[in-house]
Amino acid sequence: MSSLHGIERAGARAKETDWIILQLCMKCIMGFLNWIVSTLQECICKCIMGFLNWIVSTLQECICKFLLIHLRSTKISVGLFTRDGKSEYSWLIDKLQSQRWCTIYVQPFQISNRNWSEFQEAVAKCQFAILYHSNTRGRINITDVTDSIYNEELDTLYKNLGKEKVTVVVDHMERSNDDDKAAILRNQPSIAYKAQDVFLFSTEETMPHGTKALHYTGEKNFRAILALIAECILFDYSPHRGPFTRGLRGFVSQLCGHPIAFIQLSLRWCLVQSLLLIVEKKILVRTILA
Repeated sequence: MSSLHGIERAGARAKETDWIILQLCMKCIMGFLNWIVSTLQECICKCIMGFLNWIVSTLQECICKFLLIHLRSTKISVGLFTRDGKSEYSWLIDKLQSQRWCTIYVQPFQISNRNWSEFQEAVAKCQFAILYHSNTRGRINITDVTDSIYNEELDTLYKNLGKEKVTVVVDHMERSNDDDKAAILRNQPSIAYKAQDVFLFSTEETMPHGTKALHYTGEKNFRAILALIAECILFDYSPHRGPFTRGLRGFVSQLCGHPIAFIQLSLRWCLVQSLLLIVEKKILVRTILA
């Protein structure tokens, strides 16, 4: 009897061992299958994202080339309004009119206390405006301060052209860092409200022989001005200007107006992302103004 019980116990232990081995095998198999599934999911996601990124980059490249073709055939009138003499801002005119990606006509206008009607006529003729002020007298009194000299002029530019088409340039600064810019915007808040931005240039930055670091800072600010002008050309939806942008808007509405299939939705997403990147200057500055 004892031998029979021993055999039964041995058989039970063998079955228990087999069950444990089976459980371990099942765990290994399930772990392997889970690894395969997760790997496949990761690979599929990477493939899909890679494909979408390729579509976006291809669309961006095509759109940028299309924009470049349009910009090179475009002429834009930029009004430069100031109370300073031409010798002070001649460097700015030369740099603006030397651009190859677009034909820029700079129309300087000397502001005085006796030519208000002529000033209004000049504003009506330009598509983009630069309010220029030289710091040669040691004061930046554009607006909102005692003895400010451009209160009415800045307001007129804002009302006629809109904030997006007005910028302020101040040169002959001792330095042109962010602290000086922040101080100007803090003391003269109408600039931030009525103009797209204010750009500061030191005396060295307006000269070709300036040091490399100063010259780079000046070039960076100048490229930002060019980006604003380019946006003025590309995204002008007014009824009497901007046929390209009206056509682009019509193209987008035709492309995205019938979201029937996934492909249409994907194209819509890619196109919108490309346009957003252009608006944010991530592509515009690098591709068009490089």
